[in-house]
Amino acid sequence: MHRLEADGPDLQPIETASPLDPSLLGIETVGFENDALRDKLGAISLNQLAILPPHVSGIVMSEGVSGASLRHIDELEVGRQRSRAEVQFGQLFIEGEGQTPTTELVAVKHITVEKAVREFMAERYINSQLGRRAAFQTIGFTKREDDLIGIISRYEHQVVSLDNTLYEPGSSDQEREQAVKLAAAHLAELHGRKLGVVHGDAQAKNIAVGSDKKPWFSDLETAHDLRVSSKGSHVPDPRVNKLVDIGDFFGLNEEGFDWKPNTAEAMTFIDTYLEQQSGKHPLDEIDIMDLVGDKVMEN
Repeated sequence: MHRLEADGPDLQPIETASPLDPSLLGIETVGFENDALRDKLGAISLNQLAILPPHVSGIVMSEGVSGASLRHIDELEVGRQRSRAEVQFGQLFIEGEGQTPTTELVAVKHITVEKAVREFMAERYINSQLGRRAAFQTIGFTKREDDLIGIISRYEHQVVSLDNTLYEPGSSDQEREQAVKLAAAHLAELHGRKLGVVHGDAQAKNIAVGSDKKPWFSDLETAHDLRVSSKGSHVPDPRVNKLVDIGDFFGLNEEGFDWKPNTAEAMTFIDTYLEQQSGKHPLDEIDIMDLVGDKVMEN
């Protein structure tokens, strides 16, 4: 019989697996905080796999789990080499008593418990508001030796982050222009009336596009909810929060791939963003141009 479990090295050992209590997720929070979930994740055991309820994860677990693993798969990194900082790709395998084993291709990122909760709550809010998946779907959590929480999210095929175009020297002018337009429209949608979210780390590697040209957002652990007061935030003004996102997009990314847009690309971004933006705290061309002017390479 063919073994469904991947034979790559462990991304993380899994010693036990259990479902999370659905009541932890029934709390509607504003501000992307959930104290009950934070406390639960902080208390899970080392190398324990905590699976979200079926209506969230799509995974139905039997009463007894006889085996589970989280294995690395090299092939899933193709096309994501520049957008995998602290993210690993592989297969989640769960074997239950009397059930066909469950396998999922996944991405795994380890962060603090507070950031894990913020990312998950922001993801749920964005996906529910849009009525589709636009933030990568979390299906479970683990904990490793340094007490960081591993967010396990479903691997999405044909979703590519924009750094793979903008930081790639071989990209054509048309490809770069399209990537800039997509980024501007996606950020305007995120900031707009329906969502009202500031990403907090809107680098090109954290904005992706699917084959249907619809946006995807990743690394939402720094997301800020504009529906609530940002008292205590390092950037208290909502307009400044939006500008910080735009500055992050035009900035030097952490891997050192220096993307310096030309004037035409900067103006394309500004025009597209202004056409798409909606809601409170609007920006104008002067706001954005003042911010990105020193990052622009003249034609």
